[in-house]
Amino acid sequence: MKPGNTRRCRGPSYRSASGPPRSLPPPRHSLPGARAEIEALRSKIATLQDQVNGLYATSLYAQGEQAREVQADLKRQQGNLDAANNSLTEDEAALRDAMDQARTILFEQDDAGEPMLGGWLPATPTDSTGAGALMVNVPNPDYPGPAPNFDRAVYYAYGTAEAASQAMADGTSM
Repeated sequence: MKPGNTRRCRGPSYRSASGPPRSLPPPRHSLPGARAEIEALRSKIATLQDQVNGLYATSLYAQGEQAREVQADLKRQQGNLDAANNSLTEDEAALRDAMDQARTILFEQDDAGEPMLGGWLPATPTDSTGAGALMVNVPNPDYPGPAPNFDRAVYYAYGTAEAASQAMADGTSM
């Protein structure tokens, strides 16, 4: 980010500094569902590729009627593999389109009253002995842009995902 620019924080559901929580309109596609479908297709492609590889290996030594049957099975499975790869390409394109649409919807929202981060300075970690290191960023008094409308940003850093999950479950992460 260039000096003098500010970045506004926004998410799918957010609370403005001056009002109740606001929600964005729902996207036209289920993004988590699309990701799950893509992962399922990748798994199917791996299985089909293994089958094609096995049939190809078998075809090297097959003779006569068995060779014709193996070749027919190989052609059929290769067609299935091609279809799965085409579906994956289409689903990945649809996910990219859905993400672009979601971003467009997000950035078209009115951002009046939203927190502005501006320029920040890292403060010295205030607690590195507990389950997570506490780090605080404070506003840069020399930042030429508008002043942020809050006084600090606090971050907890954990060594592992398990430590972060446990802190969240214990209520010690905030």
